[in-house]
Amino acid sequence: MQGIYTTNEIGDYLRGILLSEIAGVLGAQMKTKSLLDLAELQSDLGVAIQAKAADDFEAIGIALKKVYVVSIQTNEEIAKAIATRGAMGALGVNYTQYQTGQAMREAAQNTSGGGAGSGIGLGAGIGLGQAMAQG
Repeated sequence: MQGIYTTNEIGDYLRGILLSEIAGVLGAQMKTKSLLDLAELQSDLGVAIQAKAADDFEAIGIALKKVYVVSIQTNEEIAKAIATRGAMGALGVNYTQYQTGQAMREAAQNTSGGGAGSGIGLGAGIGLGQAMAQG
């Protein structure tokens, strides 16, 4: 029975077209914008995806009038990185300064004894001073 397709097969095919164009549009945007910026551009992204996919849809007799980007979701690791970047921005520090501060906090929490923690703390303190002077 050639030429007969199920609704699911058609949906999968159309979804594939859209996903391909979404990947292309996001890839182009990520060259000049961060993931944080993309959330503000949802409407623009929808327009760009529609423009890219319209010809493919038209070739099979379907008019693609509008594409809506309703949310941009990330995995947990990316969400954590975004939160860290926001915290760094709020503190007015760069990545090196932030990591130095994190290392100092971890060293202070290390209760292994024997003076090892205080040596790490001293080294981190000197490093922090240098990082602050450079930043």
